[in-house]
Amino acid sequence: MASKIYIFGDSHTRAFAFRKDIVPLFVDKGNKFNLRMNPSEMVARILEVYSKCELSDSDEVYLYFGEPDCRLQLGYGSEPDRNLDGILPNKHRLHYVVRESKVDTDYLDTSIKNYLEVIRLIDKKIPQSVKLITPTTGYPPVFEAMRYFIETLRMNLPSNIVMVDTFNNVFDSSGDVYTEYLDTRMRSEGDPIDRVHLNSKISEVFISELQSMGFCKVGDYTYTKDSIVTSDSLKSRFKKNERFGTYTLI
Repeated sequence: MASKIYIFGDSHTRAFAFRKDIVPLFVDKGNKFNLRMNPSEMVARILEVYSKCELSDSDEVYLYFGEPDCRLQLGYGSEPDRNLDGILPNKHRLHYVVRESKVDTDYLDTSIKNYLEVIRLIDKKIPQSVKLITPTTGYPPVFEAMRYFIETLRMNLPSNIVMVDTFNNVFDSSGDVYTEYLDTRMRSEGDPIDRVHLNSKISEVFISELQSMGFCKVGDYTYTKDSIVTSDSLKSRFKKNERFGTYTLI
């Protein structure tokens, strides 16, 4: 029987929804809950969510952070493809712009340093071994920054920390993300396709990587329409986002 997987992260956890024995936990929005935070504050929030989950020692804990930092280092805020272009009655007219790729190593090195401290602190405080999922994105200006983030993080991880690579497996020969992984939903009515988040097929990459690492077998973590959180006590603590399938602490 496969271990139950709890994934703690930001809005990107929705790509792992509706999988048997995978619980995607939306800790908070990445525009404010990211690796620029004080590591102790970030750990306290993650452990608050963890403490309500009723995990067994055999369950697995994955952290899934980093994408917002790679996007924020561009210097245009949390939605870098938006630019105010005049004002219409009662609302802003949005103009979508293409940003150039950028790798701010000083910015990212600080985020990585903080992440390493978050990992260290959580690994000390819980009985399960902490594992990581590499951040992912479909937004081209962030690709090189994310490669830098992942490789630098990998080189500095303690030897006991496993990181599952879901980022480097989704690119075509032209260097763009395969369209099958892009989320075709709009952020809101009238917006373009959301290229920041990838769709649920990224969970297939994750499970394939787990199989190749010997962490699970074929047939584990299949799609399901049933609620992953079934106990009454957990239902009273977590709210399910019906659209995205993630769980948020009430």
